[in-house]
Amino acid sequence: MEIFPLYNTFVSILFIGVMRLKRIMGVVSTALLTGTMLFGVSNTSAYADTSSQPYQVVTPGEGNEKTTIVGFDNKIEFESYVKEHPIAPNFSKALQSSSQIYSTFYHDINLKGAQFNVNAGRNPVILTNFNAASNDKVSSVRTHKFGNYTTIYEHSNAQGRALAIANNGNYLNLTDYSMGDGARTWNDQASSAIVKAN
Repeated sequence: MEIFPLYNTFVSILFIGVMRLKRIMGVVSTALLTGTMLFGVSNTSAYADTSSQPYQVVTPGEGNEKTTIVGFDNKIEFESYVKEHPIAPNFSKALQSSSQIYSTFYHDINLKGAQFNVNAGRNPVILTNFNAASNDKVSSVRTHKFGNYTTIYEHSNAQGRALAIANNGNYLNLTDYSMGDGARTWNDQASSAIVKAN
């Protein structure tokens, strides 16, 4: 019978220790966030909250990983980031043929509805303007697995706002991504695309 009071005391001490550790971690993370905000430790042109950035780079999460988004205020910084941060292919380059590498665009979310492919290019880069049946109709995109980015644009000829999607073989619903104007998502807004592979 004497074991139970000792056990209860141990559990109580352990619980109090865990609660104090959680509080300490909360204070530390708040202090780090505050320091980052006050002293500008991060890149001034890239934002974690991209709801107001017209140019964005999205890396869909794989498995249990979260999707990451980096936003930019201008096209030059956006294009520079994409060029300096290439995505590695998921498969051996020996298995690649440019004619077989493409990203698939769907008219509905969750890879449903009418679909069309946009072939990848390396050099030269291939710009694809969506035809009348698909212009401003894309709601989801599945990228190929061979690295680099699939970039969609608000207007034809790669003009307007842009969303670069890391080519890792995953898909995303455009309803989940802001165009950076505070009103629209990318759902039914894309008019052209450039699909690249490594």
